[in-house]
Amino acid sequence: MEMKDQIEPDLTLRRKFPVPMIYVCATMWHETTSEMVQLLKSIFRLDSDQHARRTVQKNLRILDPDYYRFETHVLFDDAFEDDENGNRVPNRYVKQLVAAVNVSGAYVHGVEKVVEDPIKIPTPYGGRLVWLLPGKNRLIVHMKDKYLIRHKKRWSQVMYMYYLLSFKLLRRKNGGNNLTQPTTNLDADFIGFSEFLKNLPHDKKISAQNTFVLALDGDVDFKPEAVLLLVDRMRKNPKVAAACGRIHPTGDGPIVWYQQFEYAVGHWLQKAAEHKLGSVLCCPGCFSLFRGSSLMDDNVMRRYADKSTEAAHYVQYDQGEDRWLTTLLLQQGYRVEYCAASDAYTHAPETFKEFFNQRRRWMPSTMANIMDLLKDTKHTTHVNENISKIYMFYQAVLFVSTILGPGTILLTIASALRTVFSTLTIAESYTISILPAIFYIIVCLKTKANTQIAIGAIMTAIYALVMSMVFVATAAQIVKSGLLDPSAVFLPTVAVTFIVTGLLHPNEMFNLIHGFLYLITIPGGYLLLVTYALCNLHVVSWGTRETVEVVRKKKPTKGNGNEIEIVKPDPKKRRPTDVINNMFWGNEGQRGILHQAGDVIEHVFRPTMKRQETLLQQILTKIDQSEMNHETNKLINSNTTNNTKELNIKSVPLIITSNDDSSSSSSTANSSTVSTSILNKSRNNMINPYWSELPWLGSESVIGFLHTDEITFWQQILAKYLAPLDKDAEEERRIQNDLIGLRNNAGFAFFMLNAIWIILQFQCEYVATQFTEIMIDIGQLFGQHGTRVQVLGLLFMLFFASCMIIQFFTMILHRWGTFVEILASTKLFEKHRKYKLKPGSDLAGMSSQEVAEVLKDLDIELVVPTSTLMPKDSVTYQMESLLDNDQQYINQDEYDDNEEQDVYNEPPIDYFDHPVVQDAMDESRLRF
Repeated sequence: MEMKDQIEPDLTLRRKFPVPMIYVCATMWHETTSEMVQLLKSIFRLDSDQHARRTVQKNLRILDPDYYRFETHVLFDDAFEDDENGNRVPNRYVKQLVAAVNVSGAYVHGVEKVVEDPIKIPTPYGGRLVWLLPGKNRLIVHMKDKYLIRHKKRWSQVMYMYYLLSFKLLRRKNGGNNLTQPTTNLDADFIGFSEFLKNLPHDKKISAQNTFVLALDGDVDFKPEAVLLLVDRMRKNPKVAAACGRIHPTGDGPIVWYQQFEYAVGHWLQKAAEHKLGSVLCCPGCFSLFRGSSLMDDNVMRRYADKSTEAAHYVQYDQGEDRWLTTLLLQQGYRVEYCAASDAYTHAPETFKEFFNQRRRWMPSTMANIMDLLKDTKHTTHVNENISKIYMFYQAVLFVSTILGPGTILLTIASALRTVFSTLTIAESYTISILPAIFYIIVCLKTKANTQIAIGAIMTAIYALVMSMVFVATAAQIVKSGLLDPSAVFLPTVAVTFIVTGLLHPNEMFNLIHGFLYLITIPGGYLLLVTYALCNLHVVSWGTRETVEVVRKKKPTKGNGNEIEIVKPDPKKRRPTDVINNMFWGNEGQRGILHQAGDVIEHVFRPTMKRQETLLQQILTKIDQSEMNHETNKLINSNTTNNTKELNIKSVPLIITSNDDSSSSSSTANSSTVSTSILNKSRNNMINPYWSELPWLGSESVIGFLHTDEITFWQQILAKYLAPLDKDAEEERRIQNDLIGLRNNAGFAFFMLNAIWIILQFQCEYVATQFTEIMIDIGQLFGQHGTRVQVLGLLFMLFFASCMIIQFFTMILHRWGTFVEILASTKLFEKHRKYKLKPGSDLAGMSSQEVAEVLKDLDIELVVPTSTLMPKDSVTYQMESLLDNDQQYINQDEYDDNEEQDVYNEPPIDYFDHPVVQDAMDESRLRF
């Protein structure tokens, strides 16, 4: 059957769903340049896609069902530091981000400078930089000063949730999302579970339900299609509060290869099983979409802003904030889904130290949140229709298996030792297997973290050799015992399950190559890593991307006041274990032996990527140097010409001093002149902060001002939730003691459970050698006597096999759903969907090349009627309208991305009278 190649758009249809508003929210701290570029490229791609959809829909009158609006917010933690003169200025990571913006745009658009200098806005929490992207969407960077607002990732999330949902959505008069656009009201019956949401005005209900927050990390890479797939998940079911995609770890080295297989198996089997059996238990903060109305529900956003006051809170709330937020949504009654077709790529730890510290946070938080759900089973199953008691039992079984994982690894090693060394007794094999684990427990309790990680790395390498021996011994045992031996059936079945699962994921099947590395390092991941995490349960620092904080102390001087003395860390004070660890695994400043070997392989197999990374760093360095020189010269010339002028802001004289060294041509003198010029000004940090005149932010960019309503909002939210935490030495000691007590109790319980499991297995094996009658002769079922197994080992094997079977079949069901989802979004039989351009289509202001590029992005081919003669270089029509005025369902409000003006070139009338502005003088309170 021949397909129709010319399809008239039916503009009389109503939208099935309101146009969604997507707030892209990324948290940053100490990301590298390449990681920042990775995120910014994704944002530029999203901007191009949205611009193409907006242009085609607005000018060609084509109703795009996937049209959306978005705005990007990047929250930069600890973005300010003191310069040599004591002024608060953005740190080097912010400077790195500013330089990376145009570099990222060049990757996407192919031109040197994509966006202009940012608008600089003073705020009560620090500062804000606003770029207007080529597609007329905004990129907003919130620079947080840790002396003005609470820092760390969870508080950044609380900050943007309240700002976007409480202020921009609820407080504004025009906070709706294109409600003038008629829609089929399919999801108006459900808005949420709380009375607060049910009592909202109708337009706010629809707005809240169709406002989404895309939570990102500062190094994630994704495409617009991945976001739209998550939006589709939310549209299908209004009770879906969040949806997450398939996370792919990126990087180089054996640590990354291990994680690639681990992530693959976790998504293929575990997450797919959670999606089909009940609900996903964790939406990772690196790439997940949350519904605004669900976050606004009772006991979700409000409870997420609770301050940690107990030892258990620091583990559950702050070490794995994304899992805790998912737990709150599940306990409120919402569903969380997993979309395997939505791919995102994030940087994974490449060093042993970084990997261990990351999992040291994740493991206790995961167990704490699962335990919270299990203890709350009665309530959760009552309010959440997606979670049943059977599903909770399934999670309880997995929870127990996780606890017994270290003991099971030791039992496997003991059994393999007896197979290889037949002269060993049961007691001797168990002793040899257990002693290294006890040794590492003592190391973790008595030594520093770097020593623990160094010894853990060495033991992981030794265990990898042992596990290689285990596989050979197991294969020999299978050949010797025949097909009736449980190992002969179990282990090949597990291997076949993984291989079939990988083949059902053809784009990811090469992760199976790393399976052997994963298997031989299982003791490192399930024994040593678990031990390290439990023994360091009382450590609640982030552990990754941390820098040594420069200590500042006052020393008396002869004059009045004190002088700040900067005490820098001594690089020579390093322990021998640190040197050994850095030699093999590397650190933040150097690459270890293993990484250098990996670099050789990388240059052979992927030389292009390495050249691109090197070129990127060179481009950033050149841009940084050229911009600094250009802006410095412009500022000097401006100061020389206007050295007698004064700038008055609310009667505050800002006097620019004369340049006595203007004749000097050296760059050092120039920098000194600029610094002196900027320093000799009276400052108000809500009007003309010192950082707003730094040359690398662009001297031509303007300073914007917030509306007083927003200033009041920040004043209230800071006072209620986000004020910097006061350091109370007594309270910190109490929390630390409680954390140590929690560590001791949890570690003792974990140790006892594994000890009991090992002793039971040992007793069963020992007794079985004396009393063979208690063993089960499974060969008798097949008419072959003599194949005996112990009861406890057989039960454990059956238990593990049943979990694998459940996960395998749920994976198949989920793959079928993913296949249908991909099939539904794939165009068949035709390369382009062709639309006939009819008289009345308004393409005024667009060149032929612009129209062609936009249509190419959306895979649409334009068919111009032959009866209409057009100039070669113009596609502008001035004819009658396609629709009557009462039929124009594509509303102009859809393209007005800025609902209300929230940034002003001049201060509003009541700006200077606001208490925050009056109190924002540059005083010592900014630092203490």
